[in-house]
Amino acid sequence: MGGLEPAATIIAGALCRGQHVVTANKRVIAAKGVELRTIAAENNASLHYSAAVGGAVPVLEAIDRIQVANDYPTSSIVKVRGLFSGTANYVLAELGRGQSMDEAVKSAQKLGLAEADPSRDLGGTDSAEKLAVVAMRAFGVSLRPCDIRTEGIDGLDMKAVTDAQSRGKQIGLVAAVEKNANGLTARVEPRILSPGDSLCGADGAENRIEIETQAGAKFFLRGQGAGRWPTTVAVFADIETVAHDCSRHQGGQR
Repeated sequence: MGGLEPAATIIAGALCRGQHVVTANKRVIAAKGVELRTIAAENNASLHYSAAVGGAVPVLEAIDRIQVANDYPTSSIVKVRGLFSGTANYVLAELGRGQSMDEAVKSAQKLGLAEADPSRDLGGTDSAEKLAVVAMRAFGVSLRPCDIRTEGIDGLDMKAVTDAQSRGKQIGLVAAVEKNANGLTARVEPRILSPGDSLCGADGAENRIEIETQAGAKFFLRGQGAGRWPTTVAVFADIETVAHDCSRHQGGQR
């Protein structure tokens, strides 16, 4: 179920009844994630939303493991940046191959990589919502998508894409959140990526994410981030987690 409502109310109601919830709805988690996690904890339920960010790329799981390994639950990670919109990345790749924006979008829709209304992906809203979910998981804060400085690729000059490619570079819709002395800074914008940058080289609907810790360590993830099957993989992984936890702790599933 997409959209903020009635999805948020339905999820909250299920959690209040102690029912475990698996969702791929990034709008709900970005807007109500902290509140819903609290409701889940108060009712001995669990809320899983791996598919909300990264498709088949285990972004949120990686954040959890890095935090555990460093024993600093809200401070070990200092920066997360990446290409979170497989749709936008596919469109940019097609623009680089000489297609027009309309042609690239129609191609993405035909392949099931773009919604009937692709404005949220092209305008950067989709990436901003995913970044808000990442910020909640990595830094324990509620960051509203509307407060994230967001610029999409819908107004991008196609010549800029081809010019970047002619110089061996690439334009990507980069979403980044960073912890600094003033708190958190977050932004979504098209950026020129140079060879050597871990985000450079993504093709098609690929997502690429880089996580940096206080110690300077960098963790890199990549994989398919758009389409029904990457989302399905992430949803079923969450369902397996719920089933395993129920079996281990309760002797059965619910």
